[in-house]
Amino acid sequence: MGPPGAQGRPGPRGMRGANGGAGMPGRDGQPGNPGEMGGPGEGGRDGAPGNPGAAGMSGRALVGRPGLKGDRGPAGDAGEKGPAAPGGSVGTPGPPGPEGRPGLQGAAGQAGPQGPAGDAGAPGKDAQYCPCPNRSRPASAPVEATTRQQYSP
Repeated sequence: MGPPGAQGRPGPRGMRGANGGAGMPGRDGQPGNPGEMGGPGEGGRDGAPGNPGAAGMSGRALVGRPGLKGDRGPAGDAGEKGPAAPGGSVGTPGPPGPEGRPGLQGAAGQAGPQGPAGDAGAPGKDAQYCPCPNRSRPASAPVEATTRQQYSP
């Protein structure tokens, strides 16, 4: 195969293409800044006078009964000091009052002197405080064996 040949002439123009579809609608832009405040407007005209009102009812003077007595007011300020009263006689003493409750226990007093020695007592009975065990064991028996026999259940 040989080398490629020279480039040829452009061909005839092609057919016209179909129209494109409608594009998507655009979005609204951001609102602008508010404008400056306008001046005050002119005053309005006075309205027409209104119709006369309906006639009122005839007045009556009612006489009611007196109301209830009100609450007592606050006490007034103290008055000035009056003249001194003439001296009175001493009154009779009243009856004695009821007996009061017993008082608290007082502190212990000092110890008194030691008293004289008492008479000598009679001798007491032997072993009154606790009965002794029977002495019936033989002299040759050991102490442990006897103790076990007496206290075994």
